[in-house]
Amino acid sequence: MKQISSRILLVVVLLISLWGAWLRVSSYSHRDWSADENYHISYFKPTLWQTMQQMPTYEFSSYMTGHQYITYPFWKVFGASKWGLAIPRLIAILLTYWLLWRLCVLFRFGFVGMAVAFAVVNFNETLIWHAMEIRPYAFLIPLSMGIFYALVRFIEGYEGLPKFNKLLYGVFFISSILFHTHNIFIFFLSGMYLLLSARWRQQAWLHLFKAWFFWAIVAMLTLPIFLYCIKGSNHMPFFSNTVVFQFIPSPYENLLGFFKCVIGNLLSPKALHVLLLAPLLAAFIPHQERLEEIGWFCVMVLGGVFIVFALNVLNAHWFVQRFFIWVYPFFALYIAWTADSVCRLMKQKFVSRG
Repeated sequence: MKQISSRILLVVVLLISLWGAWLRVSSYSHRDWSADENYHISYFKPTLWQTMQQMPTYEFSSYMTGHQYITYPFWKVFGASKWGLAIPRLIAILLTYWLLWRLCVLFRFGFVGMAVAFAVVNFNETLIWHAMEIRPYAFLIPLSMGIFYALVRFIEGYEGLPKFNKLLYGVFFISSILFHTHNIFIFFLSGMYLLLSARWRQQAWLHLFKAWFFWAIVAMLTLPIFLYCIKGSNHMPFFSNTVVFQFIPSPYENLLGFFKCVIGNLLSPKALHVLLLAPLLAAFIPHQERLEEIGWFCVMVLGGVFIVFALNVLNAHWFVQRFFIWVYPFFALYIAWTADSVCRLMKQKFVSRG
């Protein structure tokens, strides 16, 4: 019976993912490159070094602009070909699905949790629009999940890891942090959650002390570059005409409108808003994972949105949904987690009555 249920789940997940992939490819095929995409492509030069020299003049992340390094070889081969430059984005979509599956398994989701997680990620309008864009957002989606997943696996298996595997983890952590200036915050929030979580807290704190030399090396190789890129090398002109809350209501003037807009973007289209009942019910019904779920929401979702909010306010730049796109998978997992918990509680109640 369990084997049949697993096969049905796999079919459901595959169908949802195929539908979601088609929505992404279809959206990309029916539109031309935006002005911002053409702007990014125009800065590609005959050599990678020449391209890198341009980065501080047009990228907020300066040299920490990983999507340009990934796109550059495809530009060299295909030129300004719409589908040639889409190849690494298609790979990013596949990685998104694989990592989402791995995280669902990690959190021990049942049928409902997995189906909800894949539905929320696949049908989200913001994720569909940016999945194939010639900008960094397509890669930040799988990278956010990849950073958290790799941290968990590294902490859980650190004691028995061969030195070469530790080196590979180090390379991944360093390269992912240096991929984009936001990734250091993803790394920080992921680590904070693991240190606070009842499930991983003991392992995480022990690991922090045992692997201090490993993390010291990671910090020494990333923090100076991060600080240089956000302070020393960025020559982008100041956006004097920017209105921070042009697209999302200001929380200072309309707090309810602000949260409605943020949550509405995290969970779209409106047909999926019924899923918001899951976290509401899970927050009030006593169950074993209630605090874990609330902690996940506070650290990984609210924490992520707040960091992006603070960065945009401090830099007087637009606060728009694409800037916290790396929070979207974490929100999807939160909705799925609470939906799974509510279904399990209902099942237990039904069985106990029967």
